[in-house]
Amino acid sequence: MPLPQEVESRDAAAGGTDPLAHERRMRESGGPEDNATYSCACGMVFEAAVSTDVSCPSCGAGQAW
Repeated sequence: MPLPQEVESRDAAAGGTDPLAHERRMRESGGPEDNATYSCACGMVFEAAVSTDVSCPSCGAGQAW
């Protein structure tokens, strides 16, 4: 498997068109952050990471996923 520097050099030599450049930059930056907006029965609307275990920051009620 080529090292990242070798891949970049090869892509630059091939005309600089790398169809996976966007995906590579996203992965190098840590990938996407999966957040969702939740609306609790207590009236609180909040954003939190997507998970099977999300609780309302106001009342502590568990949120359905």
